[in-house]
Amino acid sequence: KAGVGRYGAYLLMDGKFTTLPADDHVLDIGLNRAVTVLIEQTQKGDKGSKPSGRSLGKHPEDQKPVTVKNGRYGPYVQHSKVNATIPKDQDPENITLEAALPLLAARLGKMAAKKK
Repeated sequence: KAGVGRYGAYLLMDGKFTTLPADDHVLDIGLNRAVTVLIEQTQKGDKGSKPSGRSLGKHPEDQKPVTVKNGRYGPYVQHSKVNATIPKDQDPENITLEAALPLLAARLGKMAAKKK
């Protein structure tokens, strides 16, 4: 289904909306072009899907995964609900689990100090 909504032209398939590119007009788009646009959007990753990040391994204490992610304010390391910013002098592509654990421990210490 193609339509014009509050935020512009869109395509709807199986309950998922995709924005129609500016060079396509909602009244002129055919089925073949609509399918092509939908495939391109799913391959590119729509706004609703976020990449999970690169896994560094399991944390030695609880065996939960430690991942490197790229966020709004720069790259960070995540373990459970703890996020620790990676310093600018370290390359996020080359960071290891051994380098990430002290960052997470320091961040956890700061979080505990704020609660007290």
